[in-house]
Amino acid sequence: MSEQMIGQIDTYIFGIACESKSRRYALTLLKDNKISVDVDGNPGKLYDGIGDHSVAFSMDGNHLAYAAKVGKDWYMVLDGIEQKRYDEVGNPVFTPDSKKLGYVASENRRQFVVLDNIENKKYDFIGKGIPQFPVFSPDSRHVGYAAKSGKSFHVVIDETESGPYDNIGQGSPVFSPDSRRTAFQAKKNKFLGEESYMVVDGIEQKHYDAINHESIFSPDSQQVIYAAHKGNKWFTVINEKEGKQFNGIGALTLSPNGTRLAYMAITSNKASIVLDDAEGKVYNGYQELTFSPDSQHFAYRAAAGKKFLVVRDGIEGRQYDMIGGLVFTPDSKSLVYAAYGGTKGFLMTNDKEGKSYDKAGKFITFSPDSKHIAFVVASGNQEIVVIDDIESKPYDNIPTKIFATENSFQYIAFKDKKVYFVEEMLK
Repeated sequence: MSEQMIGQIDTYIFGIACESKSRRYALTLLKDNKISVDVDGNPGKLYDGIGDHSVAFSMDGNHLAYAAKVGKDWYMVLDGIEQKRYDEVGNPVFTPDSKKLGYVASENRRQFVVLDNIENKKYDFIGKGIPQFPVFSPDSRHVGYAAKSGKSFHVVIDETESGPYDNIGQGSPVFSPDSRRTAFQAKKNKFLGEESYMVVDGIEQKHYDAINHESIFSPDSQQVIYAAHKGNKWFTVINEKEGKQFNGIGALTLSPNGTRLAYMAITSNKASIVLDDAEGKVYNGYQELTFSPDSQHFAYRAAAGKKFLVVRDGIEGRQYDMIGGLVFTPDSKSLVYAAYGGTKGFLMTNDKEGKSYDKAGKFITFSPDSKHIAFVVASGNQEIVVIDDIESKPYDNIPTKIFATENSFQYIAFKDKKVYFVEEMLK
């Protein structure tokens, strides 16, 4: 085990952002009634406020941005440099390739997207539901967002408007995995209520009474999948083809290879999981619908009375007071999750109980070859990293996920007001 002290904390912590792969961390700290963001142990400038949840590293860990307040003014701070002053700024969003920064800013009660310090067209409001910030395509070449002007909404892709629409669904727009396609939900006002419809690649689809906001593209970008409501029934729609009708549908989940669809369906006040068009056993509730990486296995958490259990490939596991964190190993051979019985928690691996702790199963991480597992447990007021049943020394806090390489697990830990980068070599 290699432990390197990379910083020290001498005051109250408001927030933590870490990037384990590049050994970087940022702490939002209270100092003399001011707030600063200290990066990698270097003191930051004192501000009157820092935006909630606004401190963010780029994907490659080379850049850090956050929203900061001076008096009544707000600035986006990028790598320690204040950008242009605005009345308000939203949370920063980096492109997947980490090369560009985007955010929503407000000036004179008008909102607009700022992309690499270039202001886009001004609107009355940017965003609809979640997210309320620009959305980048996976290849980082395109940006999209919903905007309101007067009583109408538009969807803006690369500064080109579509619409106007009477309303826009939450989470719009969505880019396909290959970055070539877009989809979003639009709404049309009627005398009584409204109609919902999808707009795919700029083409308006069939109108329904309502559409679930969970619209998704298949991994190959060829299919658009969502749930729609007409009359008193809900059903899936795959490339405009309607599926079996139910009283309710939710939690649409597509397998990694795009060939299998699972979702929760309600019929006559009874809920079940539909997998490959086949309805499963009825339980009181469902969460964490999970496919294995090879798409061959499927598991979910089910509620049975006051207990919970995991159903894997149709086979029920043991019941516990609480269950969470379902994840398959990269090789798809094992299913791991945290379970709690009474006051203790433990990690379950293929229905085998591990050692019990006060809390278990935080930041479950596997080595790329699936031969090793690491996770965080709590023992009293301290946290410990467990790697292949071997416990690390105790720390005050393990603030972010564990990073796995071919030869080691790496993480950042806090102990006695000091910040450590820890690397555990694999045998």
